[in-house]
Amino acid sequence: MGTFRRTRMCTTKTLMAAAIAAGLLVGVQSARAHCDGLDGPVVAAAQNAWQSGDANRAPIWVRLQDADEIKKTCQDTLAMRKLGSQAQAFADHYLFETLVRIHRAGENARHTGLKPAGRDPGPAIPAADKAIETGAERDLAQLPTEEVRRGLRKHLNEVLEKKNFAPDASMSRPM
Repeated sequence: MGTFRRTRMCTTKTLMAAAIAAGLLVGVQSARAHCDGLDGPVVAAAQNAWQSGDANRAPIWVRLQDADEIKKTCQDTLAMRKLGSQAQAFADHYLFETLVRIHRAGENARHTGLKPAGRDPGPAIPAADKAIETGAERDLAQLPTEEVRRGLRKHLNEVLEKKNFAPDASMSRPM
């Protein structure tokens, strides 16, 4: 294999590694699910269902194939809530837990229980929520940190420098 081809392969691998690293760094933020929190959108949908008395509002965050199970659980919760404050607290928790568990299963993600409200979700979750609320992706698109951008810029510049090298000049250039 020639020097040019070997250098180009190394450069391509470096750029790919940088892109993967950047994706992982950004992905770590987005992997912090807030759907399992007591203040997340899945629990909010359940609360909306029992506040309105309409079980059809609960399954918004689950797969269509799971909607009937959620509606049934919601109807049972609505009936149990009438039995007193202790039954209401138990029924609410059961509905929240069931809804989040089924939602997470639909994402092929592990369910590790309900999380307390007020956790710090990092910057990705609020930016995504804002994008959903406003319909504008500006804040969401600005998520990659400056460090990730600098790393990508550095590796891209290295690739661009090597893009047009002459094979006979490869001996004088450090790798």
